[in-house]
Amino acid sequence: LVGWEVSADAYALCLAKSHDERISYHLGDALMQCTDCFDLVLALYVFEHVEDYIRFLLEMRRLGDRFVFHIPLDLYAFGLLHTGALRSAREGNGHLHHFTAETALDTLVYAGYKVVDMRFTPSFERAPRRGFRNRTAYALRRNGFRVSAKHTARWLGGVSLLVLAE
Repeated sequence: LVGWEVSADAYALCLAKSHDERISYHLGDALMQCTDCFDLVLALYVFEHVEDYIRFLLEMRRLGDRFVFHIPLDLYAFGLLHTGALRSAREGNGHLHHFTAETALDTLVYAGYKVVDMRFTPSFERAPRRGFRNRTAYALRRNGFRVSAKHTARWLGGVSLLVLAE
């Protein structure tokens, strides 16, 4: 297993948590420095942070045969009504780009990936539950996700998209 990290702080965390010699980490940009081709490339919560994400996705295709993407779905109906939701995603999480499930999938297809499978994941499970508003949002999302993950992503947010692509 080989990991690449552009953030020195995140790289230090990787090294501190790794005690397996089968895993190697590199500080740097895999697109600039890596010449290997892998069976599976994971890009988990990555391309929403990349300024030129289309170029990034196009160039990343040479790194492997199959890809797993985990993409936060920051664009949802109630979030658009709340004026601070997108600013919070940008300032709190560093997201430069925001997606719905449809725009995330369209982006991958545009960049030449073939979507093999996808599913919604409950990222709201990691959100704080202090205060009435947060507890209420959590309960609505949890119950909504049980009924329809797709509609919860579209209306209530707190959902990410896990995609397997070739």
